[in-house]
Amino acid sequence: MMKKLIALLLFTIFLISILSGCVFSAGTLGGFESHVFNTSKRKVERSIDSLYSKNPQYLIPENWKEFDSWSQRGYDFLDSRMFYFDSGPQEMYYVSFIGDSNEKEPQDREQTELAIRAVFHQSEGWRYEREMSLSERKRIVNRFTTEIIIPLENYIKEQ
Repeated sequence: MMKKLIALLLFTIFLISILSGCVFSAGTLGGFESHVFNTSKRKVERSIDSLYSKNPQYLIPENWKEFDSWSQRGYDFLDSRMFYFDSGPQEMYYVSFIGDSNEKEPQDREQTELAIRAVFHQSEGWRYEREMSLSERKRIVNRFTTEIIIPLENYIKEQ
């Protein structure tokens, strides 16, 4: 009897989460196409640290920190980073490690993946890839590749 009650409770929670648009899995967050680095997560993390230290403009300014609400949304299990862009358009990217790359402890794997999960604009809030036009998605990917991915690849080579 107790097993049936627990199963019914879990099924009810599942239905409520679907109807409210709040599903408890990372896959529902979606995201832009991931970028694969042919190196360990540890090296990618060190490269991100180097990028932030040499380019502090990518760090979230104090007046935007209130918009970093991913922990409250239930995504604190993702190993993620934020990248802020001050020049037009002013926006912030929520980026996370993907798949095996998302393990909390850095592993010495041969590949590490990162992907933009959402983009924030003050006037629009957080938006997912599926909510954007093709031209906006291309602009975001180009900006991320040019300003973040290419420098990260260069920092990785320097290690």
